[in-house]
Amino acid sequence: MIKSKYLLLSFVSSLLMLFAVSASISANEIRKPLLEPLFADISKRTVRLAPNGEHYVIIQTEGETIDIALHNVANQGLVSRIDLGSAFDGDRTLRSVMWLDERHVAAILIEKSALEHKLVERNVKSKLIIIDVFSGSDKPLIYQVTTAGFLVEPAPSEQGVFYFSRSGHKSKVYRIEIAKLLRVGQKRSKLTRVDGGQFIAKNVVTEVEGFATEWFFSKTGEPVAVLMINKDANMELAVYKQKEDSQEYIATTIKSWQEEDFRDNDKRGKTGEDKRAPIYIPIAKAQEENSFYAMDITEELALSLYLVDFKTDEVQQIYTSQGLPIEDIIYGKNEEAIGVVVVEQGLYTEHYFDETPLTTDVLSTPDELSVVSGQSLMGDVHLVYKHAHNQSPRYYIQQENAKPVVIMQDFPQLPLKLPSRQIMNTVKVDDVDIPYLLTLPESANNNNPAPIVLMPHGGPFNVYDSPYFDADSQLFAANGIAVLRVNFRGSGGYGIDHRDAGKKQWGGAMLDDLNAAFKQVIKRPDIDASRSCVVGMSYGGYAALMLTSTEPDLYGCGVSVSGVSDMNVFLKSPHISAGQLEWLHEYAGDPDADKDMLKDISPIYKLPQLQRPLLIIHGAQDEIVNVENAYRAKLVLEKHNIPFTFKVVEDAGHHFREEGQTLQMYQDILDFVLQHVASSQNLKPAS
Repeated sequence: MIKSKYLLLSFVSSLLMLFAVSASISANEIRKPLLEPLFADISKRTVRLAPNGEHYVIIQTEGETIDIALHNVANQGLVSRIDLGSAFDGDRTLRSVMWLDERHVAAILIEKSALEHKLVERNVKSKLIIIDVFSGSDKPLIYQVTTAGFLVEPAPSEQGVFYFSRSGHKSKVYRIEIAKLLRVGQKRSKLTRVDGGQFIAKNVVTEVEGFATEWFFSKTGEPVAVLMINKDANMELAVYKQKEDSQEYIATTIKSWQEEDFRDNDKRGKTGEDKRAPIYIPIAKAQEENSFYAMDITEELALSLYLVDFKTDEVQQIYTSQGLPIEDIIYGKNEEAIGVVVVEQGLYTEHYFDETPLTTDVLSTPDELSVVSGQSLMGDVHLVYKHAHNQSPRYYIQQENAKPVVIMQDFPQLPLKLPSRQIMNTVKVDDVDIPYLLTLPESANNNNPAPIVLMPHGGPFNVYDSPYFDADSQLFAANGIAVLRVNFRGSGGYGIDHRDAGKKQWGGAMLDDLNAAFKQVIKRPDIDASRSCVVGMSYGGYAALMLTSTEPDLYGCGVSVSGVSDMNVFLKSPHISAGQLEWLHEYAGDPDADKDMLKDISPIYKLPQLQRPLLIIHGAQDEIVNVENAYRAKLVLEKHNIPFTFKVVEDAGHHFREEGQTLQMYQDILDFVLQHVASSQNLKPAS
C-alpha cells in the first residue's frame, strides 16, 4: 500500500538531471532484437491486492489514459475494466492508488503543474476519487470528494468507510461513508449536499488544536500520532495512547521543532558559515513505538529515507534513491517500508529496495530483488514483486501451498528470463573502490569475444546503476554487445562520501574512474577491446563527448544524447532555479570562480582532436541541457572538417517523452553502434 503524504511546509528543492530520448518510427523499420519489446510501450503498470486476497487490480497509465482492470486471484480472469477518463481532465495525472475495502479503490489525481511535489510540500492540488471496481465498465460508480483535505487512512476492516482530514487552526479527521458521496458527473440539486453533508461534528473521529500536516492512523481506524503546527508556529509530533478502561485517546508530544530552528538552519546553509544540521520530519509510522520513517528536509534533494526514534533521536538511513526525489513510501508485509515512489519521465513510478522474503523460494540476492509488496488481511495471499538483471520487473500471486503465478510483467513482450549474464566487481582508483557492472551477451566467450559499450549514467550526482534489470544493457546484450556501467565518484547509493568525492570532478576523477573500469574489463578474454564505443545520455552524453575526443585508443566511437558540450553555457541556463544553481555551483562549478576549470573540462575545446565516429542527438525543447550545447559542438566539428552524425528532434525535450521518441532514439543509437563495432577498429590495447 502506498501512503500519500501532503505535509504543508516546503523545504526541499529538486533537480532532475536524468534522461531518456527520441522521435518516431514505423513498425517495419524495427529490426533489432528486443528494440520494440523494450522501448515501444511507454505505459506504466502497477498492481494492488484486495484486502480479502480474492482480487487484484492492474492500473495502467499511458499518456492521459488511466485504466483499472479487476482480476480474480483464483484464475487470473478479468472481472471488469474501468477507464478513469471521465473522472479527470488532461491537466491531471494519477498520483497513487489503494484499496479502501473489498470493492472500492481510491485514486488520488494531481495537477500536472504540481507533478513533482515532495513528501514535505505546500498547497498540493489533488483530487480524491473512489471507484467501485465491481460496478462494471458500462456505468461505473465513481465517487469524488470535493472538500479540501487529504485521505488519512483506508479502513479495510470496515466496508464502505475511509478517514479524511481537514486542517485549519483546529484540525479534524472525519469518518466518511463512500455511498453518501456524490458521483463524478452527478448533477447537483436541492436534495444533494456537498460530499453527502458528511463533514459534520458527529463524524469527527479525532481533532487537535493546531494545523495538522499529517495524521498517522492504524488500519483499524485508531489515531496513532499527529504532526502539526501549533498556535505559536512551532511544529510538534504527538503520539496517541488510549486511556485504560476508556475509548478516549490522549496525545502526548514527544518531539518539537521551533520556527527559528528552520530559519537559522537555512541561514547557515546559505551563508556557508556552517553546515546545515539535519532536520528529520516524520512522514509515516514505523512498527516500533515512537519510530517513524522520516526525511531530512535540509537535503537539497529528497533522496534519502530514514528510520527515526523521535523520543531517543536514534537515526538509521535505510534507503537512497537513484537520483529521483522520493514522493511516497510503499509498504509491504508487517507495514515495513519496502520501496518508494518517484517521478520518472513524467509518471509516478515505484522503486522497491528492501528484501522481505516470503519463503525459501522467494529471496533477494545481490543481483535479484524479491519483496512482498502486499498481502491479504488474513496473511494467506501475497503479492510478490520480483526482478533480476536479466528478468524484467514482474508481480506474482503466491498462496499457501501453491506455486507463485505471474500476473503482470513490466515488459509483456519479453520472455521471463533473458540470455545474458552479469558480473559485479570493483576497480581501485586513487585508493577508492569504484563499483561496476558488466553485462555480457550469452554468445560471449574466449573464442567469440564480444564488442563492448561503456555506458556512463546521467545525473551525475546521486544517480547510480543498480544490479537489477536495465533495459539499455539488455538491448545491447541481445544484439551481441557487452555493456559496462560504472558507479564512478559522484554516484549515489554508496554513501555521502562517495557522492561528494565527485564534487567539481565532472571532467576529472569521474572520467578517470570510467577509464579505469573500462581498462580493467577489456583485459577479459571474452571482450574484444578493438570493437568498442561509449554511449551516454545527459551527463553520460557529456562523458561520451569527452572520452571519444581524448581517448581514441580506448573508444572506437561515441554517442552523446542530451549531452553538455560547454559547461559555462550549461551553468548559465535561464531554466535553472536559484536553488538548483547554488547546488550546481557547489557540485559542478561556478562560472565566475571556476571559469577556466569549466572551460578546460568542456568537450567543445576537445572536439577538434576527435578521431572517431560520433553521433550527437538532442531535443530542441530541452530545458535541462539547452540544445545550444549540441549546436556549439556541431559548429566546432564543421569548422575543423571533422565528420560526425547529427540529429536534433524538434518536439523533444530532455526526456523525449512523446510516443515513439524513445524507440526512434534507440534505433538510431543501435544502428550507429552496430555499424562501427562490426569489425576490428585496430585500437591499441590499454596498458
